[in-house]
Amino acid sequence: MKLETSVGAKPLSVGDESPPPPVVVFLHGRGSDENSAAMFSTVFEGARLLAPRGLLPEGGGYAWFRNHGPGIADLTSLKDCVNSLEGWTDVHVPSPHSNLWLCGYSNGAAAAGALLLSKPDRYRGAILISGPFVSERPWPVARLRGLSILMIYGEDDRVIPRHLLTESASYLAEASGAHASVLAAPGGHDISQSSLIATREWFAKEVELPQQAALKSPPPEEIAQC
Repeated sequence: MKLETSVGAKPLSVGDESPPPPVVVFLHGRGSDENSAAMFSTVFEGARLLAPRGLLPEGGGYAWFRNHGPGIADLTSLKDCVNSLEGWTDVHVPSPHSNLWLCGYSNGAAAAGALLLSKPDRYRGAILISGPFVSERPWPVARLRGLSILMIYGEDDRVIPRHLLTESASYLAEASGAHASVLAAPGGHDISQSSLIATREWFAKEVELPQQAALKSPPPEEIAQC
């Protein structure tokens, strides 16, 4: 997979004792490529944005896994996708890394959802735009406990069946255990300007909250022992 790097923060280095900057892995939509990450160049301020290229040539671009229909994944292909992306991430983002985020659009959002379910402890959270969860059901209860997740989909999306989007939204808001925000935005199956603005505002708030909590925490020697 090809790697594109942009936005802000200095590259990661193993052994650096400074707090790690946010790292966002962007997964493009079906028929596109890593260059579509450019529209997020001002969204993830202060972050390092990584954008790999999809595994499968499709529609003049690439896809992450095969579908049997809109929002219906070929589970074997999806498993190959997850294994490949987890291996890629282990190479390009030193592990463990406490500030790793996913952002995906459409086919990329579905891939991001599968990554979250596979190894939730690897990530701080995710932004899922116009893509449902497509992993084998039932999706596990409390699997995403503690993760911050924003899901955005178009009110007039005519590509992904509405019930798949609403079922995914319900899972995030209820059984998943995540700190979830769900936004039905004006528009269809696209990345609208309102979606970019909502993502920027949400991400800035989520990144800032742990920093504030750390500043308010007492020094280690003042924490009472259990």
